[in-house]
Amino acid sequence: MLIDLRFRSVAIVSVLVICLFSCKEDVDLQGCTDMSASNYDVSVIYNDGSCIYIGCTDSLMENYNPKATIDNGSCIDAREKFAGNFQVFTNCTKVPFLLSKNVSITYSKTNKDSISIANFTDRGTVVKGTVKGDSILIFEQLNPVYTFSGRGKFERESNSFSINYTYNASFVGIDSCKAVYSR
Repeated sequence: MLIDLRFRSVAIVSVLVICLFSCKEDVDLQGCTDMSASNYDVSVIYNDGSCIYIGCTDSLMENYNPKATIDNGSCIDAREKFAGNFQVFTNCTKVPFLLSKNVSITYSKTNKDSISIANFTDRGTVVKGTVKGDSILIFEQLNPVYTFSGRGKFERESNSFSINYTYNASFVGIDSCKAVYSR
């Protein structure tokens, strides 16, 4: 009986040792398997959910990356590309709709999409509009002499944007023109 007990003890210890070394989870096989992640590991077989994605984590920004887990400071506010001083090249030369040759565009700190164009006309008018992505919209503006509105698009290649305006002046009627705003 003593031999039987020793045999059983050795068998139990052997099974425990085998389980400890061969039954353990192989941690080296787990990690990030997504090649677009910054911590991608080619030797990993099982994705353990530890992938790290670097980019813009602010959903209100133009270049928001829904996969990003770490913000790298690259977020771009859609309005920023429209902000600054611009030269205006235009065929809007009919009285009363005379655009200024230089404008300054600013955006509201409180209203996400709102912009203001200062020195809009040759009389220094300020107009309001909105931007979303690459699009700009100038609301219908009421003036004692005419009304106008416009819409346009930012051109990334040229770092400029153009706006097509429609205006209505009582003594001229309805007309349209285009202005290109360039840095």
